[in-house]
Amino acid sequence: MNTTQGSEHRPVRLAAVRGLLLAALLSVLSPLAAGAAAGADGEGASAWAVNDQGRLRLLSAVTATGDSGTVQLGLEFHLRPGWKIYWRSPGDAGFPPSIDWKGSDNLADAVVSWPAPHRFSVSDLETMGYKDEVILPIVVRVNDTAQPLALRAAVDYLTCDVTCVPRHAELSLDLPAGVAEASIHAHAISRFLAQVPGDGARQGLTLVSAEATEDGLLKVEVSASPPLLHPDLFVERADQMQFGKPKVRLERGGRRAVFKLTPVDHTGEGDLLDKPVTLTLVDGGRGMEAVTALTPPEVGPPLAKLAGMMGIALLGGFILNLMPCVLPVLSLKVLALIGHGGAERRAIRSGFLATAAGIVASFMVLAVVTSLIKLAGSAVGWGVQFQQPLFLVPMVAVMTLFAA
Repeated sequence: MNTTQGSEHRPVRLAAVRGLLLAALLSVLSPLAAGAAAGADGEGASAWAVNDQGRLRLLSAVTATGDSGTVQLGLEFHLRPGWKIYWRSPGDAGFPPSIDWKGSDNLADAVVSWPAPHRFSVSDLETMGYKDEVILPIVVRVNDTAQPLALRAAVDYLTCDVTCVPRHAELSLDLPAGVAEASIHAHAISRFLAQVPGDGARQGLTLVSAEATEDGLLKVEVSASPPLLHPDLFVERADQMQFGKPKVRLERGGRRAVFKLTPVDHTGEGDLLDKPVTLTLVDGGRGMEAVTALTPPEVGPPLAKLAGMMGIALLGGFILNLMPCVLPVLSLKVLALIGHGGAERRAIRSGFLATAAGIVASFMVLAVVTSLIKLAGSAVGWGVQFQQPLFLVPMVAVMTLFAA
């Protein structure tokens, strides 16, 4: 009886022993696995600073200081839906993130770069910044490449949705001295570093002109290849002069863009021409940044230029009258001239003046209509009307009436 009972309880005891061994094994391996996962994500990164609007941390593109004297870092923001932070020039409201490196060791200086911003238009306010995710690339210079780098960053920033909340975060990151190898964050930092606008050469962007107009506007022309699609322009000035949202006119199929911006009243100091401006052009993933002084407006065309234009216009008129399609009209003019035979000089003079006035008035109407179309943002050029159905239909009707 006793032997039988022992036989019945032996499998139960073995199962219990196996369970205890498995639990012990898991208790040993679980912290190791968690530590490995934390190490994989935390290598070259500070701990996350988390709040109700999102989180941020400090990243390094390398695992050690290396021997170049500089280290590529990134300040990474992950924002909850609807929340944003601000660009270096925030616009009508807000302030950009600032970093205090007090408490860092072996740090000489740090320079922050700013990826191309997005424009946020709310009511009458124009602000610039970032939503969802952004990494601000930072290049730090070390004092001694043979020593480790201890970074202590106190970050102050403003995050806004319907309301705005100022935030403060304390971040720390330590990098040992040694060979600098790429960290797991190098690609993410490089992705946003590529979004920092340069001189535009690689993007096919060129600043053509930046001038102050007679009516007090800022006019900027940019050429592009490939063509621009949805460009935006941000203007900065050292005295904090603000500019409204630009009016954009695309020409030549997007290969040229003309921007006109109005300075905001009671911002900045002095005249529009007093200080240089920093222009940042953004078109999707393309960008360009240029610092330039503004050229003054032209006060009317120079006399020599006006005389040349008049001469070319007169020559064009003579050539036009010699074209075969115009010769039948000339015969009508000759017949009209003969019809004045025997009339008084006053009547003849009045007839010729009326004809000239009609021609000038007709072309003035065409010039005004063309100017209005261009001001509305449409591309207008020589012969472009023959591509518009609204123009072709009336012309067909007129030609039909002449032929009838």
